[in-house]
Amino acid sequence: MFKKIINKDVLIYVSMTLSFLAISLSIWSMTLGKQKIAYVNVPKIIGNYIDTQVAQKTDEIQMGLESKVFMQSLESSLDDVSKKHKALILISDAVVKGGIDLTDVVQRKTIIGNNRG
Repeated sequence: MFKKIINKDVLIYVSMTLSFLAISLSIWSMTLGKQKIAYVNVPKIIGNYIDTQVAQKTDEIQMGLESKVFMQSLESSLDDVSKKHKALILISDAVVKGGIDLTDVVQRKTIIGNNRG
């Protein structure tokens, strides 16, 4: 049922897009001076969201609407957390060693933001 709306291809596309944006931002940030490097496991956050939707047995139309709101909330959360922590946020797979894991912070902020809307 849910596979029609969000499948692995969508997750891969979102992950690759966020990776590209993160790399672009890292190049840009090098010109700004000192900035922390952080990472977020975006596929985990999206997976947790999907699991919740499936467990709640949300119908397909509602899932589609809520998924759009969730993705907007996730993007906004990434922006807010990046600014608050003065950090360049990369997708977790792009980080080999070091960095600050902000996955839980972004996930909590995304859930709170999504529940307000």
